[in-house]
Amino acid sequence: MKKNIFFIYLLSWLVALGANAQEIRPLSTDSAYGVVNVSVCNLREEGKFTSGMSTQALLGMPVKVLQYTGWYEIQTPDDYTGWIHRMVISPMSKEKYDAWNRSEKIVVTSHYGFTYEKPDQESQTVSDVVAGNRLKWEGSSKYFYKVSYPDGRQAYISKSIAKPEKEWRASLRKDENSILRTAYSMMGIPYLWAGTSSKGVDCSGFVRTVLFMHDIIIREMLLSKHI
Repeated sequence: MKKNIFFIYLLSWLVALGANAQEIRPLSTDSAYGVVNVSVCNLREEGKFTSGMSTQALLGMPVKVLQYTGWYEIQTPDDYTGWIHRMVISPMSKEKYDAWNRSEKIVVTSHYGFTYEKPDQESQTVSDVVAGNRLKWEGSSKYFYKVSYPDGRQAYISKSIAKPEKEWRASLRKDENSILRTAYSMMGIPYLWAGTSSKGVDCSGFVRTVLFMHDIIIREMLLSKHI
């Protein structure tokens, strides 16, 4: 009898805990916006790890925070919405968000790479990076850019896999052959449902990722009509 009572109590506590985790909490002015702070984060249909993935967002991407329940519901610049875990975003005020958007960026141009604690590829890694990631430009050395993350971490990234954003934009070509070359460079990247990064793509994600690497953003509604 005591075991049954304990089991019922434990089950009730777990149900209550789950309900509280989804309780909508008011947003403060310091967290109405945010910037992704990992190389690739998965947006989910609901605020839980078991929920299906709806799309992905990349490091340095500015987003709007719609609500918070322990997870953040966000909207990306290309109008996708979804839920992300609180550990993959740096929430911030409108002022800090605008400052991030105005800052000079370094854009990752290689499909995959790493940042380091020192301007030396033998030093400790800080994180992985993928094509399209953006980091704040803090300085330069002979072979590395000094960068900072949305959450304040600092690192160095090799000039062989990244460019200043203005230089990157000036070097872009948006003709058919250039876009096709980028598409062919992604041969061998695995299929991933709702994937939109060098770590994995689905059909529409492949199109979005290739075009994003040419600084072309396709809105969700427009893309869904053609894929």
